Amino acid sequence: MQEQEYVFEVYLVALVRVNAETEALARDVVVSSALGSPSAEEIRLANQADFLHGKEALIIGIDFAVDESSVKLIADAPEGGGHDQAAPSRPVPSIEGY
Repeated sequence: MQEQEYVFEVYLVALVRVNAETEALARDVVVSSALGSPSAEEIRLANQADFLHGKEALIIGIDFAVDESSVKLIADAPEGGGHDQAAPSRPVPSIEGY
């Protein structure tokens, strides 16, 4: 049987923690850098790990598109405080297992 290519659209939630002088600088890094598509090498490593776990399908590419209007600040540390002192304004989704 010949393998076919399947394409899926997946909506995901990413929690990105950034240290920056201002929220605007932090937001710019999130939109421009932190949510970029994985490299070919990262995909190759993921495929190797999947193969070791008995999965018989290869990821051949991943493209991310970030909706800039969806970037929402959910926690802000007090002046001079660390990230562990801030309480999120809403529950933070669990991303266990990944």
